[in-house]
Order: sequence, then structure tokens, then C-alpha cells
Amino acid sequence: MTHPWIRSWNDKRKVKLQYNLDEYKLALYKNINQIPNDEMKEPDLSILGPALDATKYYIEDKTMRDLFAHVAAGAMDSRLDGINRSAFVEFIKQMTPLDARILRQMQTEVLIKNGDKTLHIAAGGPIPIIDVSSRDDRSMQIINENIVPDSLVDTLKVKGFSEVASSIDNLSRLSIIEKHIGGLSSWRMKSITEWFKNNSAVMLAQENLEKEREQYRSDIHKRDNREIVEKDGVKTIKTYAFTEDLDAGLRQAEQRRIVKENAFIR
Repeated sequence: MTHPWIRSWNDKRKVKLQYNLDEYKLALYKNINQIPNDEMKEPDLSILGPALDATKYYIEDKTMRDLFAHVAAGAMDSRLDGINRSAFVEFIKQMTPLDARILRQMQTEVLIKNGDKTLHIAAGGPIPIIDVSSRDDRSMQIINENIVPDSLVDTLKVKGFSEVASSIDNLSRLSIIEKHIGGLSSWRMKSITEWFKNNSAVMLAQENLEKEREQYRSDIHKRDNREIVEKDGVKTIKTYAFTEDLDAGLRQAEQRRIVKENAFIR
């Protein structure tokens, strides 16, 4: 006998699935209705088939549903002959829902906020990003790449900058977007880095660097001010085993600085 809560869960799943299927059909019909009658053709099954088949695995995410609906409808549009290919389905299958949301966001006007100022980027325009590194006179260490302004992280409704950075890396790997290092030294008479003032990724890197410095200072203090421990009436000097030159480590940590390198994606 099936437990009532299992039946209830199955019923909810069926309702949700039917809702998502209906939403997919609406998105598909909407795309098809945008094709002029004289440009409508018999669907290219090499595109339509894979698009319809792949949709069932992404039916619960609206952005992914809409992407597959767009590709499926394109299989009936003669204007896309030679442009719309079955390979597009494979590209989409390698994307995450967040990847798709970022792409959709880039196709609309993007608003980037910095305090009481707002930067308006037209649809398809270049979006500023930065790479964050730790540098001294002898070396450089990349800390975070593909960092977008915090306001864009909020717009995308994700937990933090690292999720967006990972998606940008994937989209770049798929050659869907391009990342350009430098190139835009200013933006609306302002430095790009000014739009990253108090950016969470930069602040976290600075905090971690300061923690590293404090750890060196603490270890040096322990080394130079060894604690006297008394046990069973016997006093001994507590020793610490350090595997590196603490003074040299502290000097290097104090020389390091957090650097923001301008870039953009489009």
C-alpha cells in the first residue's frame, strides 16, 4: 500500500511537470508565431529532434526551456538556414541554468550600481569585469578571475561572485562570449575599477591577506615569547615547531598587495 505522503508527492510532481510542459509549449508557439508565413518551412528534424529530446532534461528551468524553444522554432525558419544548427543543442546542454541567465541578461540593458550612481549598458554591450591577484616584487598569484560588479551578482540572484565567475569561464570556454583583458581603461569618464569599489571579492582577498599577515605575527610572537608550562611541579618552556622562515614570510606578506586588472566580456 502506497503511503499517503508518497501519493501526494507524486501528484505534486505531475502537476508541476504539466505546468512546465505547458510553459514550454507557450514559449515554442511564441517563437513560431514570430516567423513570417512566407519564411515558414518544414522543420529540420536534425535540429528539431535533438532540441525536443534535450528539453525534457531541463524542463524545470525557465531560462533553459526558453533557449531550447528558441532553437526548436528556428528549425522551422528558412531565414536561419545555414545558421541554426544541431550543434547549438549540444552547446546548450553544456550550459548551466546560470549560464543561460547570464546570456539572457547580456541581451538586455544591464544596470550596474555603485552607491548612488548607475551605469547603463545597452543590450549586447561590453560588461566590465576584473581579475583579482596578489602581487609583490617577485611573484603574482591569481586569486579570483571573472569578477563582475556586486550589483550584477544581486540581479542574477546567486549566492556569491564565485558562481558567476564559474559561469563566465564556462561560456568563454564554449566560445559563446569573449573575454578581453584591458582595452577599456575608462568608462563614462570613470575608471572601470571604480565600479568595483568595495567589491566583495576584492574585500575578501584583502581580508585573507591581512589574516595571513596576522598569522605570521602570531607565530613570531610565540617563537620569541615562549610560554613556561608547569606540570607535576616541573617547569618547562613550551616550544613550537615552525617549518618556514617566519620573518621572511611576514616580510613577503607585507609586501604583497591586492591588484585589480580591468577586463570586459561581450
